[in-house]
Amino acid sequence: MVQIMVNKEDQRLEGLYKISESLRKLNLHHVIFDGALLGFIREKKLIEWDWDAEISMKYSDYQSNLIDIIRELDQLRIGRLILNTSYSNPKLTLKTDDYKYTIQAFHYTKDKKFIYRQMYKYPSIYLNEKVEIQIKEYVFPIPNNAESLLELEYGPDWRTPLRTQDKDTYLNSDVYTIKNNFFFLKFINIKRRIYNAIKYIKQKLNSFIKLYPVIEYKLGLGRERLFLYQLLKIGKQHPDLIFIEIGSSDLSESIIMNSLCLSSKSSSVIYEASTTTFRKLNKIKNLKKVNKLSIVNASIVPNNDPYYLKPGVSPNLNRIIPFTQKINEDENTISKNLIPFSSINELRNEKSHKLIKMDIEGLEENILISNLSLLKDLTNISLCFELHQANYNQPNKFKSTLNDLLINGYEILYIELSLFCDPHLVYQFKQEKRIVMNHNGRYLIYKPDSNIIPQLVESEYRLLSKYPYYSPKNVRSITITKQK
Repeated sequence: MVQIMVNKEDQRLEGLYKISESLRKLNLHHVIFDGALLGFIREKKLIEWDWDAEISMKYSDYQSNLIDIIRELDQLRIGRLILNTSYSNPKLTLKTDDYKYTIQAFHYTKDKKFIYRQMYKYPSIYLNEKVEIQIKEYVFPIPNNAESLLELEYGPDWRTPLRTQDKDTYLNSDVYTIKNNFFFLKFINIKRRIYNAIKYIKQKLNSFIKLYPVIEYKLGLGRERLFLYQLLKIGKQHPDLIFIEIGSSDLSESIIMNSLCLSSKSSSVIYEASTTTFRKLNKIKNLKKVNKLSIVNASIVPNNDPYYLKPGVSPNLNRIIPFTQKINEDENTISKNLIPFSSINELRNEKSHKLIKMDIEGLEENILISNLSLLKDLTNISLCFELHQANYNQPNKFKSTLNDLLINGYEILYIELSLFCDPHLVYQFKQEKRIVMNHNGRYLIYKPDSNIIPQLVESEYRLLSKYPYYSPKNVRSITITKQK
C-alpha cells in the first residue's frame, strides 16, 4: 500500500478549494474572506499561523440551501461539521484537529449598503462584487477591491505580518463591532473561560475512564455501547469464535470481548493499516496483558487493485482509498502491506464462528460488493460494521449486494439507529416491539425486515431544532449473520 504525505499548508488549501467548489456546484455566490483573503493577497497562500479559513455568503442563499450545503460538505469528509443556527451569528464550520473552515452568512441592512452578523459589519460591495484569484493550481472567488477591504479590516499596515490570534489586536473597530462594547467583550470572555473549564474537566474524566474499557462498559458509559452489545451477543452465542477487527481500533473492543465473552477456544486478530497505530496497539496489548490476540500491520482491501492510506483528521478516520484517487503523482510515498479480503486466513476456518468487526470509513461498500461470491459461499460467519452512507459510490449495487446476501442464507440480526434518526422509524420499531436496547438517544433493533436496506445505504439529511442541528442518516451500524 502507499501512504500519501501531504504538508499541512497544501492540505488546508485543498480543503478550502473543495468547499468553494461544493458551493459553486450549488450555484451559490460566495467569496473568500478575512484571514484567508489576507493570506491570498499578501502571501499568495494561507497564513501559516492562522487557525481558520473563512468563506462569506448571503444569509438568504445560506438559509434556503442549508440542507444541500450540509450534504455536499459532509460528503467531503474534511472534518466534523458544526452548525450555529442563531439568526445573529449564522455559520457552518468544518473542524479538523488543528484547523477549521467557516462559512459565515451575512444579513443586509434595509438600504442594502452594509452586511452584518453578530460582531461584524462591512460595506455590502465586498460581498456583492467578486473576482477570481489563482493560488497554486486552484482558483478562488474573492471580493472585488480586496486590498481596500483588507485595509478596512486590518488597517493601513495590513501588509505587515502580525503573529497573533487576538482579534482585538489586529481587527479594526469599524468592522469588528465587539470592540465597541466593553461589557459584551467581558461577558464573552467569562463565558468562554467557563465553557473551556467544564470541557477540560469532562475530557479528563472521559480520558481516565477510557483507560478501563470493561469498567466503562459495565457502568453503561461510552458512545459505542450499542455497537459493543452486538459484538458481545454473538460472542456469547459461539464458544468457539474468531474475532476479526478490520480498520480503526483502540483495542477497547478486543479488551471487552476477551474479558466478558471469549472462551478458551476463542481468539482474536486485528488488521491495522497505520504503522503508528499498530505500534500503539501493541503497547496497549502488552500493558493490558490481552491474551490470544494477534495484531497485524496490514490493510484489508476489497481486491488486488492498488490502494493507499489517506490519513484523516484523527487516526480513527484514516481511509483506504483506491490508488486511482491519488492526489499527486510526485508526492512522497511509503510502501505498506495490502491483504485482499478474500486472503484473510481466518475466513477458511469452517469450525469456528467468524465475527468480523469493520469500521473502515466507507470501504465496507467495496469489500462486500467485490467479495459477494465468497461471502455467499461462507458459513458460520457474522459481519458487524459501521455504515458510512456519505462515502458510498455505488449505492444501488450495494443494496443489490445486501439483498443477495439475505437471499443466500444471511439475516439482519441487528441494526443500530443513529442519533436523531427519523422518529417515524423509532415509532415503527416500538410498535413491532423490536427495540432491545437504547442508549444516549440511539436504539438497537432486533431482526428488522429487509425493507430497511435502503436506509442502510442512502443518506437522509434533515435539519433539527436542537444540537447538532442536522442529521445525516438513519442507521449507524448493522450485524448480518449466517449460521452453518
